[in-house]
Amino acid sequence: MIETGIERRIQTEQGAAQILVSDGFLQTIILDVHNAVIACAPYPDMRPAAETAQRSEIMLRGSGRRLSLGEIEVILRAVRESIIAELSREVSISIPRAYADHVDNEQLFGGETYEAFPGARADIRDAGNALAVGLDTSAVFHLMRAVEVALRALAREQRVRLPRNRPIEFAEWQDMITAVRTNVDKVLGQWKRGPQKAAALEFYGDLLNQFSGFKDAFRNHVMHSRKTYSHAEATEVIASVKSFFARASSYLAEGGKRINWRSR
Repeated sequence: MIETGIERRIQTEQGAAQILVSDGFLQTIILDVHNAVIACAPYPDMRPAAETAQRSEIMLRGSGRRLSLGEIEVILRAVRESIIAELSREVSISIPRAYADHVDNEQLFGGETYEAFPGARADIRDAGNALAVGLDTSAVFHLMRAVEVALRALAREQRVRLPRNRPIEFAEWQDMITAVRTNVDKVLGQWKRGPQKAAALEFYGDLLNQFSGFKDAFRNHVMHSRKTYSHAEATEVIASVKSFFARASSYLAEGGKRINWRSR
């Protein structure tokens, strides 16, 4: 902005190019150029622009005399043109404003889900990113990976034993669902009727039904390349998974800690 203002003044005001700048103004220019170095340096593709800005900063700092507006304008124009030249080679994606809160948001499903399921954070974030840029099938893929984190947490909470002592990380969804359901029926079948048993049956039954639904409707299809999803479908899935995690995180968390229904 300062550079374009100087250029406009030189073009419209006779003799402006020969005006010597004050030290304070020069320091402002140096700070702007230094900020350009800081902004460009972290990105390899912007290295030429960073180097141009760095050379310009050295030139400004080491001039040893008062510089004119014309000299300042030439230096700043070189920095601006270098930045524009590098940026013109980049490809950018526009995110609709309705999805601005989906971008790089590990807390897309809320704070309780974020705290209860740290292993799902990256996939929740990536699902939001994918939906924001229109990669709808990818969004469903990452959502199913996130749901699997909750399924494993439930299997650990129930201390299930899988066929052939297979580790939970390598278990099929159906094996985990079946093992959890069997264990829940066995353990809760021994409880006396009461509010704790009713709450536990409702919670486990609800989660197990949702796991089965996700498996049959989405997980098996997306993991085996049987289906692609439209934006409307992916939007519905993300809403369903968000609602699922809200329910799951009300009692369940990663780490395998047992739910103490007696105290609830």
